Amino acid sequence: MATVGVNNNHRPRVYVKCEGCKKEAEFYCNTCGSKYCQTCKVGHLRSRISKDHKIIPFSEKIGEMAINYRARLAGCLVHPGTPFERCCKQCLVPVCAECIMGEHATHPIAKISSVYETQRDLLVAEADEIKERIIPNIEYFLGTVTGGAARLRAEVQKIRLELRNFADKLKDAVTKVLDENLQFIDEMADDDFGKLKDREGMLFEILKQLKKIVGTYDEIVESGDAVSLLMYMKNDKPDFDNIRRIPEIKIPAIPEYRQGNVDVHSLQHQFGKIGKPNTFDSLASKGGGMRQLVKPKVLMDLPVVDFDFDSLASGQLLGLRTLGSEATCIRHHGSNLKLTDTKGRVLETYRTGLKKHPNDMLMESDTQLLFADGENNAVKLITKGKMPTTLIKTGDWTPEGLCKFGEDLLVSLNNSASRTSKVTKFNRICKPLQDIQFDNQGKPLYKKATFMAVNSKNRDICTIDMAAARVVVVDHYGKWRFDYVGANDSSYPFRPRDICSDSIGLILIADEGSYAIHVINDRGQFLRHLLTKQSGLRHPFTLSIDQKERLWIGEHTTKKVKVVTYLQ
Repeated sequence: MATVGVNNNHRPRVYVKCEGCKKEAEFYCNTCGSKYCQTCKVGHLRSRISKDHKIIPFSEKIGEMAINYRARLAGCLVHPGTPFERCCKQCLVPVCAECIMGEHATHPIAKISSVYETQRDLLVAEADEIKERIIPNIEYFLGTVTGGAARLRAEVQKIRLELRNFADKLKDAVTKVLDENLQFIDEMADDDFGKLKDREGMLFEILKQLKKIVGTYDEIVESGDAVSLLMYMKNDKPDFDNIRRIPEIKIPAIPEYRQGNVDVHSLQHQFGKIGKPNTFDSLASKGGGMRQLVKPKVLMDLPVVDFDFDSLASGQLLGLRTLGSEATCIRHHGSNLKLTDTKGRVLETYRTGLKKHPNDMLMESDTQLLFADGENNAVKLITKGKMPTTLIKTGDWTPEGLCKFGEDLLVSLNNSASRTSKVTKFNRICKPLQDIQFDNQGKPLYKKATFMAVNSKNRDICTIDMAAARVVVVDHYGKWRFDYVGANDSSYPFRPRDICSDSIGLILIADEGSYAIHVINDRGQFLRHLLTKQSGLRHPFTLSIDQKERLWIGEHTTKKVKVVTYLQ
């Protein structure tokens, strides 16, 4: 990582750390862009992969860095000497006042910092995916291929020994056949070793490029330089679809030797045959406990309603929360909570002791659940066959929604007297850790926070603001990210009633106003309606995702539950 300091003459001083040992770097690799001290440079050149790389003194690189630095200070590239004022959201480039009045006059304009943060978050998300999913899989494949060479060598040596032992028994009569078989196995091994070497080199190259890309991402993000980041996104950023696309890696199967019986009259047949079951084994498709690179799931073009059933709720259906993939807990206008199967049959009844219904519930296991007690301002635990016990007393605040955040618990709270609302995070022993209530300007985030979901992709906290008819999304530190107020193409009012998020970071919202399920991404962009009134949906009021990643939709007035497959 290079750190640039500026003196009064605007001449940059560059401090560079060695990528091997973190000492000051003295050399730069023109081939792969790495930076090394004297000791690590020697190791870099001794590596089989990088032995032919071109190393230069880092002083030669400083001149190039200084030129880039002065270019950033110069401001607008189209109108030299004019400072950047804003950023064009359509073109993703910083623009000056003249650009705004000219070429970008009809384009949407925003603050540089705003666009920078959005693009920075995209880089961070992509870097996380590379580091957390792609690189570990490539490293696994690399280890398997490298280990395959060792196993191949061991098996080849074993077969050679067996061939020689058998040949000793046949003495002179088997000499000709022995030589032919030894030549065959050697040629096969040479060919397989060549294939393994090619695949090993390819994987090393992919891994090197991925690490280089992540390093560039991290360097740009950590620099905090909005202009540099935006110019990189515009001109230099590699296509992430190409980064994500990992080729199918195949390795030669291990050869086999089947020994025959000693018979000098049919020597070739008796000597046995060397072979292997298949030309290649695919690492990406072979089972038997081997790790597979899972293809990311995507939205289906047409979701499928697998089945539906009558929840048999008393009055209207208010909420449901799945348990595994074959049961759900039903919240209705009665005080009790009912665990039912996929045919609506009651498996267990949990008695809350309330006069009315709980505000929300959360399944902990098949014998325990939490519920929000709005009558006594508390969060309580029910264990099968026992009376509820109080875990959290919320004082003047009424608990509305419950949601797990890892091992912690999120509770949405509303104070009717002060007309204030917040989301509070509690730890495993029910001690408050964090209040999420205000934005960066000190303004309230919520009018009435109700149901919540945590985005598994980035840990954003997504909350239904029932009074404001919107979804408020903050990051896991509580910093506001965006509001979602419905799709622009709808003529119906947006009335969000429940929310959930799936494993690929999609956010699903039940909209009772338009009788539709909205799907948005983790940046708040509307993607599509999953189900609508035209597809038979009525009063969608509550959502939950089961272990099979099917969406369960509860209809408010019909009391029906629809189970939908929407990912492939």
